[in-house]
Amino acid sequence: MESGNVPRAIADGLVEISWYFPGGMGNSDLFPEPVAVTNLLGDIESHWVQFSFLTEISSAVFIVTESISEIEYALLSSLQGSATKYCFTSIIRLGKPRKRWNS
Repeated sequence: MESGNVPRAIADGLVEISWYFPGGMGNSDLFPEPVAVTNLLGDIESHWVQFSFLTEISSAVFIVTESISEIEYALLSSLQGSATKYCFTSIIRLGKPRKRWNS
């Protein structure tokens, strides 16, 4: 995204939420019940309280990342045994790695 590498000044740690409500049209509904999708802006290490809360109330957590630091790995490892399902997606960028703003 053009200008997507600008550091967050206000939104870091903010949790965005979007809702899906079935329309009662049977076959056209994606989900039979209301579904909430949240997005934590920022990294897990800096916003562990928000992330922990989201893992407690979620049935599934999708983590999209370019890399995981040793501290983030240790934090995520502490979640073993949780009833929440986790799905990790790693983005591989070719060329020079982008600078992490929180580093």
